[in-house]
Amino acid sequence: MGLRGSRTELIGEARWQDRPLGLRELRALMAKSVHVPHLAESVRYALWGRGGVEPEVLATGAFGFSLEDMLKR
Repeated sequence: MGLRGSRTELIGEARWQDRPLGLRELRALMAKSVHVPHLAESVRYALWGRGGVEPEVLATGAFGFSLEDMLKR
């Protein structure tokens, strides 16, 4: 979770799997977000995966990061 003041602005999840994360994982994360208190109206979503994310995830406006992205300095 990423906070701005008392509001949750970013919700993310990391998965250690080879295949790229897709819309199924993003939708599951969005469904879980209903349990997060103090959601901002424009909450953003992020997925971190060893195999990265599918282009459809990025097309929704969500953030997506691969193992390479995580290891960059």
